[in-house]
Amino acid sequence: MAQVSLNCPHCGGGFMLDLDQPLQTYWTCPYCGNRSLMQKSGDTIRLRGIISGQKTGPVKPDAASPWEQTGHTGKSYLRAEDAWPPPPPEDEPPRSLSDYIAEVDRPRPEPPSQAARPIQLPEADDSPVWERAEQAARNRQLPAFNSYARQAIDQKPDDRRMYAWRARLAEEADGFAHRTWASPVWYLHTPRQKAFLLAQHLYAYNTALSFSDVHDQAELTAIIGKQFVRQAVDHMTERAQLRCGRRWLGKTFKGRYRRSDLSEAVDFCDAIRRIDDQVCPLGCNQLKQVIRQEAAALPRKLSRRLLRF
Repeated sequence: MAQVSLNCPHCGGGFMLDLDQPLQTYWTCPYCGNRSLMQKSGDTIRLRGIISGQKTGPVKPDAASPWEQTGHTGKSYLRAEDAWPPPPPEDEPPRSLSDYIAEVDRPRPEPPSQAARPIQLPEADDSPVWERAEQAARNRQLPAFNSYARQAIDQKPDDRRMYAWRARLAEEADGFAHRTWASPVWYLHTPRQKAFLLAQHLYAYNTALSFSDVHDQAELTAIIGKQFVRQAVDHMTERAQLRCGRRWLGKTFKGRYRRSDLSEAVDFCDAIRRIDDQVCPLGCNQLKQVIRQEAAALPRKLSRRLLRF
């Protein structure tokens, strides 16, 4: 086993190195702790490229500890001694249980009294219930109208105005079309079931006619008849618009109805035809007459389809 004698270039300390062992890149002096670069040429080993030892400087008081940082981001976390409340000072004398009880039982000062604010009640509406119901109906406030209408009917069950407004609001919401002929299951009902649905939907209209005079009956019938025709026109126009929207060109509907657009006119005429004396005892003939007049003023193709009842 061949050995070579070397000296540390930093402190001059001597040491022996075995040539048979693999050569390391750096060598650390056992005396001063500094490192040197080792190079081998043939059977000779030299210490060259002296690397100065790392000097340990004074630790800053605000420097974070190694366990307070993670990774390369240097993100610090809250230390346990900062999060946990500090212990009480040692110079404070220990307190007994009686001291704690006395502290709890000690009367606390009352908070300063605040002047009570006067409660402002909403102004009472002295107007009659039926006037509030009509005002809500004109403003299309349906929840308020339902509440006031029930109160008005409880006070005066034969008041025609509440039933008339209820019938008008139902038709403005397309109630006749949705409940009867425009329903997808209308053709599945028997004649008796269709008559029952018509009578159920026209209950408010029939009740209003029973409590009205001739002039009021004609006025309400004209309004309801116009709404029936308007619902049919809107429904078929929507079908025509959907048909035009599926085309590549000419997606805007320009008023030209096709046979497929007017296919549900048969159901509309079927529903109007079934409004007889049993379904609407007081206004069936007048209602059909108003529908004929309104349908006759429509375009020819649409008018011919809506008058087949």
